Parts: sequence; structure tokens; C-alpha cells
Amino acid sequence: MRRFFFVLLFVAGAAPATVRAVDDMQAVTAVWSDFTASLRRGDYPAAHQLFSPQSQLAMPYADFVGEYNPISVAREMILARPENQATNLQTDWAELTFSGTNPATGRPFRVGVSLVKNNGRRGLVAARNEERERTEAEARAVLAFAWNNRTAAPTLREVAAAIVRTQGNNPTFGFYRLESDGETFRMFPLQPGIRTFYVDKWGEVRSVEQTPPAPRLESAASLPVPERTPPPEPPPPPARDRNVMPELAEPPGPAGRPGLPEEMPEPPAPDNGRTRITDTPPTLRLPDTIH
Repeated sequence: MRRFFFVLLFVAGAAPATVRAVDDMQAVTAVWSDFTASLRRGDYPAAHQLFSPQSQLAMPYADFVGEYNPISVAREMILARPENQATNLQTDWAELTFSGTNPATGRPFRVGVSLVKNNGRRGLVAARNEERERTEAEARAVLAFAWNNRTAAPTLREVAAAIVRTQGNNPTFGFYRLESDGETFRMFPLQPGIRTFYVDKWGEVRSVEQTPPAPRLESAASLPVPERTPPPEPPPPPARDRNVMPELAEPPGPAGRPGLPEEMPEPPAPDNGRTRITDTPPTLRLPDTIH
């Protein structure tokens, strides 16, 4: 009877997530809308800052500008009018997918975007850092679940042991070890390159390691905008398919706008430099330099 009651409490712990789903979906949509609006008006520093802190470090500003310059295929795809759009929320992780028709070729495309929530803020995820950030998001989800069910057993150690026992097939435990010292829960990494997390006394999931801030960029208005000098002939088409952008962050599959303006200014340059589970990818991947 005690074990059955314990399982019932675990199931009930998922209810608050449903209540927050609408707000989370609006937050995801707002980040993507801000990103596309920033690209459309040529505010590249603002667009780059919509990435998560970890992705900003993994994807330098120069790389981002290279992918989304005014004549890039990636920018053309992102600003195309979507015909279908869907959002998948998973606690701190979100996946936004949309499809449409390439205005240049008339061929259909599908784009996948990943977003992550750190300390209450949603940010886009660069494809080159997606595996790490998704793993960390899932670790935080386990901690939040453990904290919400901390009264389901006499001690926190028993709660942690029960979660490990009942969720032994959770892939997160291939990267993290859930433990409790009797006062809080912690997720210790089993592999290098990922952060350690714990739950503070207010029930917030925190990281032991602090992510250093990305280099600060001046506003677009204060940076010089180079004059555009178009080449005498159009640039040759990229070697890859125009509908395949290998540097875009893709959603891993179920766990299961208006057109382009005729002219955009060149992006401003900054004043200072600075293994996870794979699922069937979508037809198109967001550039690595963008969840």
C-alpha cells in the first residue's frame, strides 16, 4: 500500500507542469518572434543575445553573422512565411518546428529550432551545443520532479532512491547520478563537459558552475554599418542543398512571415572579440549559429 501511494504522488506531481504549459508556450513563441524581428531589421547583436548563455559562448558572434548575413540562405528561410508551426514543451526544453515554401526555389522546407530555459529565461540553442544543453535541461527536470515529490517518502534519500529505481530507463541517468544529502537533491555529472545541479532551499534548480557572460556588444545604432558593395556577379550557389542547413538546431523527434524586405543593412561588427540520444532529424536544420 505504501509503495502504491508513493507512485500516486509521483503521478500527481506532473499536474503543475500542465498549468504552466500556456505560459511556457507563449514564452517560446515570444523568443522566436523577437529573433526573426531582429534579423528583419538588421539588429544582429540583439538577435545573437537571444541565444542561451551557453550557446553564445559556443557560437561566436562572427559565426552567427556569417550564417545570417543579408544574402544568406539561412536568413531567407527563417524569414519566409511559415505554413505550419508546432511547439513541443518538455520542462526546461522546448522544440519549435515550422514548414513552408522556399521563396527562391519554390521547394518545401522544414525547420527545427530548440530552446532551453536557464534560471527562468528562455534562449535559442546553437546546434553545436544542443546535445550538452539538452542533457543539462533533462537533469534539471529530474531535480524539479524530485523536489516536487519530496514529501512522498519519509526522507529525501528515499525519494531519490525511488526515482532512480522507478525511472531506471531514463537516459538522463546515463549522464548524471541523482543523490541526496538528506537536505536537498543533487545531480552529479558522470561525464566531463556538463554542469552539476542542485536544488536550493527555495526549490529552485541551480548550477554549481557559473557560466561566464558572453562579450558585451554595443547597440546596433552605435556601431558603424559598412557600405554594401555587391559583387559584379551573384555568388555561386552553396555546395549543399538550399533546403538543408547543417548548422541549424534540430528537434530530436517526439519523446516523444511576412516576406523579406528588399534591402537590409549589413550586420554591425562587435567592438571586441572574444553524446546524446539522436532521433530522426527534420528535413531542415537551423544554422549552428542560432533553444
